[in-house]
Amino acid sequence: MLKTEPIQSLEDVAQILVRRRMVAPAIFFLECFKPLTGVARELYGVTEGVQRALFGSELVPVIGKLLSSSERVEELIVLLETASGCGELKDDARNKEVRAV
Repeated sequence: MLKTEPIQSLEDVAQILVRRRMVAPAIFFLECFKPLTGVARELYGVTEGVQRALFGSELVPVIGKLLSSSERVEELIVLLETASGCGELKDDARNKEVRAV
């Protein structure tokens, strides 16, 4: 049986993805998904009952929070980059470019 972890916030989602080493695929998926948040939000409202049956009642509010706006998707991307250390690497690369100029 698949072991489930309690998820109550976007920070929990980010930590789980970092532990499972799924940061790069998650960021790729989220970047592709950002333009579709409006459509996904409407589908979420229609299929909320089915989602509760498939994913369990604790995960559905997190999905709803993520789909509420493209800013929430961007927030999760930033959390993933920060938790995995990617954000620090981007800042270091940017600082090197500034020093070179």
